Amino acid sequence: MPNAESSRKPSILIGVTGSVDAMLVPAYIRAIRAGLECSISVILTPDAMNFVNVDSLSLIVERVICGESPKDWSTDRPGLIAAGHDLMIVLPATANTLSAAAAGTSMNRLTMMFLVGNFPIVFFPVMGPAMWDRPVVQRNVAMIREDGHEIIEPAWKDQYEPHYQRMYGHYTLPEPEDVLAVIRRKLDAEAVRIEAAQ
Repeated sequence: MPNAESSRKPSILIGVTGSVDAMLVPAYIRAIRAGLECSISVILTPDAMNFVNVDSLSLIVERVICGESPKDWSTDRPGLIAAGHDLMIVLPATANTLSAAAAGTSMNRLTMMFLVGNFPIVFFPVMGPAMWDRPVVQRNVAMIREDGHEIIEPAWKDQYEPHYQRMYGHYTLPEPEDVLAVIRRKLDAEAVRIEAAQ
C-alpha cells in the first residue's frame, strides 16, 4: 500500500525568464498537465513579465510568483518557495540567467532558487546561434553541469523573421512532449534517490 509521501502529486516549479519564447510557456504547461498529474508553480523574472500575461497564466497553474516588491516576501521568500517543490525547470533560460546560475549570483527571486533549492534543476536555453556558441556561454553551461544541474541542448528552428525579411535560424525550446519526457525522467530519478536515502 503506498504511503502518503509516495502518493503525493509531484510539485514542479517553472522559472520563466525574459525571452520571446516565454510566450510559448502556456502551451508547455498544458502539455505537462495533459501528461502528468502534478502541481505547478511559475516564477517569473521581471523581464519575463513583458512576454507573459500573468492573469492568464494564473488560470492554468496553482501559483504564479512575480514582482520583486519587499511586501511580497512574507509569503514569497525564496526558502519558502523552494521548500514546496520537487523539481525546477527554467523554460526558457536566457544567457543572462545561465550566467547567474554559473556564478552563483541572485539577481531576483528566480535566480535565488538556484542557491536555496535542494531540488534538481533543468535548464532549457534559448538564444541566437552567435550567443550560444560564445566561449563564455559554453563555459557557463559547463560550470552549471559541473555543479550537478542539467542543461538540455536547445532545438534548432528556421522561421521567417519579418524584421530581417528572410528565413532566420535560431536555437529554441524542444517540443512540449520532449520537455515532458525530461520532467518524467528527473522525477523518477529523484524518487529513486529519496527512496535509497531512507
